[in-house]
Amino acid sequence: RPDKGNWIRVGIRYKSGYDTDFTIRDLAADDKGYYQVNLKGLHPDATYQVRAFAISEKNLSESELAFRTDSKVILEQPGTLPDVISSRQKFSIAELKIVGPINGTDVGLIHEMAGFANYGSTLLYTSGILAKLDLSEADIKAGGKGVNHENHYWYTEDNTVSRIFGDCSKALRKVILPASMTKCVGGAFCDTNVDSIGVPSSNPYYSSVDGILFNKNKTKLVAFPPRKEFDTYTIPNSVRELDDFSFACVNRVKNLIIPNSVTTLRDEAFCNFQKEGSFSGELTLPASITHIQIQPFYGSWLKKIKVSASVPFLIYGFFQHCRN
Repeated sequence: RPDKGNWIRVGIRYKSGYDTDFTIRDLAADDKGYYQVNLKGLHPDATYQVRAFAISEKNLSESELAFRTDSKVILEQPGTLPDVISSRQKFSIAELKIVGPINGTDVGLIHEMAGFANYGSTLLYTSGILAKLDLSEADIKAGGKGVNHENHYWYTEDNTVSRIFGDCSKALRKVILPASMTKCVGGAFCDTNVDSIGVPSSNPYYSSVDGILFNKNKTKLVAFPPRKEFDTYTIPNSVRELDDFSFACVNRVKNLIIPNSVTTLRDEAFCNFQKEGSFSGELTLPASITHIQIQPFYGSWLKKIKVSASVPFLIYGFFQHCRN
């Protein structure tokens, strides 16, 4: 609150080390004579210089302060993440939290920051180090650019996590999905190094246990992180079905136990399973499994699979491209 005076102009100037020029904001006094401002669109993990000024016909009064932002960015419009994260800092951010709406354009930048850039039909590795991405307070919106995954363009849809994160294959390790998410498409994290998938407890459709994604009541295992390590992982007895691509590209589990509660394998549930060959045992499909959708082991590198005699038939592409 400047001293009482006949001020012609009151405002602030601010910039970070990633900006070439100061941004100037003029301010108006509230009914108590205070001047307040809420700064948005700031670079994350950046130190800002701020100069408050008040100008009268005869005087210029200034004061300076500095502050540092945290790893959170607040967006008001989807597609604006490239405006908030400077091209000079995008490869130096290891943790990022996004609050507000995002679309395919923002996801494209996330890919770059995580080490794998998408430039149309050209895919290039980058020096990005983004390892932890928190989208718990983000809202995914349709629109923006598409993301190339396996020569197919994936576009954002409202409140949906599709394969928009496929091929973030270098740095990204931990992802927290939005509380507003209503749908997670099978294979959302194929060909990534993700080892933990979280979701806020307030999400009414999904839950996460030990970094593994389930539906809310844990009757469906939705996505097992490709790089999560287990000597032995036992699927919970509450699980009735393994979702599309639920164990796709998983390669750090030495033994997997499927309980008798499981009745259904969805499309390509074990696609490209165990490419690194860390699996040490025999995968057994229990007698409880009565519904198997197409290509359940497409591209799997397993050496031994035991199928119960009660399974009525082997569906189309059951062992397609099983190399071992």
